[in-house]
Amino acid sequence: MKHKKQVISFGLIALIIGISFTALLFYVHWETDRRLSVQGGRIDLSDWEQQPDRNLVSLTGEWEFYWKRLVTDKELREGVKPDLLVTAPKVWNRYRINGKGLGGTGFGTYRLHVTGIRKGEPLALWIPTFSTAYRIYIDGKLLAANGVVSAYEKDGKPEYRLNQVCFTPSGNSLDMIIQVSNYTYARGGMWGTLYLGTPKRIESSRDLLLFRDSFLLGSFFVMAFIYGSLFFFRRREKSHIFFSALCGMIAVRTLLHGSYLFKTFFPFLGFSAIIRADYMTLYWIPILLGLLFQKLFPDEIHQKALKIFTGYAVFMTALTLLTPVSFFTSLIYGIEIMILSSPAIFSSECAPRFFETESMLR
Repeated sequence: MKHKKQVISFGLIALIIGISFTALLFYVHWETDRRLSVQGGRIDLSDWEQQPDRNLVSLTGEWEFYWKRLVTDKELREGVKPDLLVTAPKVWNRYRINGKGLGGTGFGTYRLHVTGIRKGEPLALWIPTFSTAYRIYIDGKLLAANGVVSAYEKDGKPEYRLNQVCFTPSGNSLDMIIQVSNYTYARGGMWGTLYLGTPKRIESSRDLLLFRDSFLLGSFFVMAFIYGSLFFFRRREKSHIFFSALCGMIAVRTLLHGSYLFKTFFPFLGFSAIIRADYMTLYWIPILLGLLFQKLFPDEIHQKALKIFTGYAVFMTALTLLTPVSFFTSLIYGIEIMILSSPAIFSSECAPRFFETESMLR
């Protein structure tokens, strides 16, 4: 037992050190100029342009928002008025017009006016995923697109893909229009942060993100292989196979986030398959962690709680495979509560109290 705990502990410590190192490196390089923010649908970059070593600009804050309208540059020049000033990034489910929530599906337009830039000097945008299709225009010219944006559900098409684009401003200011539509996911809108910067800084930041995710992916897969091999030679040590499966599951999740490496390895995967795989990792990572600690510390893990949570994961997996994306993604808040509560409920001390309280409520 002591040897088994030492082997697993070594693997956990190695992973924690590796993750901490890459996270610190990533945080330092992706530092943004915190003095700048979007206010009232505008941002002034005059001071930023004077800096010799310009950090990335996070385009977060108050954007103009036009609901159920795919606004064009021509309409802006004609004086069309926004429905709201909204905080972005944020899903539009949280916005309200005349006291009514917008819901998850639909279409709309975000608009930002940028001033204080240098005419003719190249800039670049780092564009994350939005939910679930977008088109970005700079001064009326299409700069980037993801999926198919449409005012009609039958024509809309979702897609997850990171974008990095360069452009050259034709003046000292510009208008950025982002048209977004969503008919697939439970939550829609501009939920990721846009970053503006010099092409060199955006390029180096993208390379760092790719390095971070490649390092983590390789680390988790190597750990999965090593501990899977240990189990092959020592079948009695069940903790090895659970740790191997846990590392493999986290590796899959790494593929589906960050730099979206799945597009490199599995370009044929569609939007629906990606979302289903993503959610299934959420269900099974805490279960595999519970099974691992059950083998390492059998007296500390409540068996009944672990079985119930395993049954829950099986049920949610079936639900995810058999129902539309819009349905099971609407359950995310309940899923997060179950995930966060699982360590306490697995505990042999906390679980009896939980089930006692549950029976009293019935």
